Amino acid sequence: TSMKQPRVALAYVLYLGYKGDPALLFATSKRRKQERKADLPGRTLLQCYVFGSTGSGKTGLLNGLVGLPHSDSEGNPRTCAVAVGSVDNHEPRKTLVLQEVTEEMAKKMMEGGDREERAQWLAAADVALFMFDGSNKDSFAYAHKLLLEVATASGDSLPCLFAASKDDLGMSQELVELCKGTCATLAMPLPIPVSMRSGETSGIYSHLSDAAAAPARFIPETPSLKAMRQYQQTLRKCLIYTGIGITGGAVCYAIYHRLKRRDS
Repeated sequence: TSMKQPRVALAYVLYLGYKGDPALLFATSKRRKQERKADLPGRTLLQCYVFGSTGSGKTGLLNGLVGLPHSDSEGNPRTCAVAVGSVDNHEPRKTLVLQEVTEEMAKKMMEGGDREERAQWLAAADVALFMFDGSNKDSFAYAHKLLLEVATASGDSLPCLFAASKDDLGMSQELVELCKGTCATLAMPLPIPVSMRSGETSGIYSHLSDAAAAPARFIPETPSLKAMRQYQQTLRKCLIYTGIGITGGAVCYAIYHRLKRRDS
């Protein structure tokens, strides 16, 4: 509540009889891009959007962060659950906020919302996780497609990770090769294998914290990012050639002017 409706949270605290300075209860963070230019390593509150198809294990991942037991049932597909927990692999200790993004919510934001609203929504996240069922090829295809859309909509500035759930069921060799090829193309780490049923998380919460702390290593090489870099490289070359041409012209003019003065 304090993240989404800070005024409501403050009202709750005062209603419960808090007598201290309310300002000490809240921490104001900058926008993600501003924070990176300032003091990102010192940021203690990190927000992660968890995307994925229905049945991909998003709810189980959120439950694992707060220590709830595994359940085979998925959450309400119309409700975006939130979980908050501490990650101890950094000093100072980080607080990780996982916000589940359902298929319906993702479709609404990526297809229905306007560009500015979409950009503001994505700017609130420090990292994005795209989960898929490790035993389902279609689930990975959905996660891959959504990652490209989200990364591009964020201006290619949002660090992203893949996670393969239900690792206890095993992954087909075809899907293993598909994941390797996709991650190589996007210059991303391989999917993090997790199995909430067996309690194997592969340190995924720490990985998310690391990605938020060092975002440059986890920003996927999307087609839009490659096109932008190619454009910048071409523009840089044009500026260099233009500078060389201007310098050469100036030198030639100086030589011509000097020879003309000598002849006269």
